[in-house]
Parts: sequence; C-alpha cells; structure tokens
Amino acid sequence: MSNRRIVCPSCNTIFSELLLKQKGSENQCLICGASLNVDEPESAPEEELIDWYYYKFKNGSGYLSTIYAEDDEDVKLAYKFKAPPRDKNGSSDAAKEILRKEYDPTVFATPPVNTKPEPRCPRCRSTSIQLVPRKFSILTGYRTNKVDRVCVNCKHRW
Repeated sequence: MSNRRIVCPSCNTIFSELLLKQKGSENQCLICGASLNVDEPESAPEEELIDWYYYKFKNGSGYLSTIYAEDDEDVKLAYKFKAPPRDKNGSSDAAKEILRKEYDPTVFATPPVNTKPEPRCPRCRSTSIQLVPRKFSILTGYRTNKVDRVCVNCKHRW
C-alpha cells in the first residue's frame, strides 16, 4: 500500500493517497471537487522532500524546525510534515505554505493592522455616532466651525 502525495491541479491542495482512499474519493479533490489525475507523477518527488517539525509554545506562538527535539514543558511538537528544504536565501516559505494548507491556515499569517480605532460613545459604547455642527460658541457668542459628536442610541453629546 503506497502513501503517495497527490496535488490537486485547481487548488494546489496536497493529499495523501491513503486519505483519498479512506474518504472514497480517489479521483476527485475533497476541497474544490476537481478531478485528480492520479496517474501523473507528483509535482515534487519524495526524494526532494525533508521532514519538518512545527512546535508550539504555551503562549500560542510557534516555530518551524528541521531538527527533531524532545518536548519539554514550554514547547510541544504540534505537527510533523514533509516539505522542500530551505531555498538559497535560507527562506522556508514553501514549508510554511504546506503547513498552512495541511495544518492551520492561520499559522505564520501576519495579523491585520487596525490603523484607526472605531469611535465609540463614552456612555453606552455604541459605534452609531453622528457629527452635528455647532451654531455658535457660548463663551464668545460668535459663530464657530466646531462639531459635536452625538450618539444615535443614547443622545449623549461630547
């Protein structure tokens, strides 16, 4: 019984032949439904692939390694997989991509940057806010260009 790796031509998902046989879908991709040509050779031969280990810390962050290390109380082995070795620049992008496809899509993803926080009402914490122009200043009696923020829910003005 062989355990070849099969790559879907549409979505580039990598499956093992045993998984496809277990799911009863030897000729169809489990993700996108495209037909798999099982007779074609793999995109990357098995000889060029090496073992990679993904370790997780207690705080949820993780790291990749090609060297197996025993688990300790701070770090646990989370996933073992095969991927191409590092490229000429020392980058492990191919291994990270395979890890995202096989294990967790959010691994090594850059978190979204929230540049502007959403304004909220200080009283009820609602985000429904309307800007209302001031007609005149109470201190000077003259017209101003200032605006007040008014909460649509509780009518608080600030």
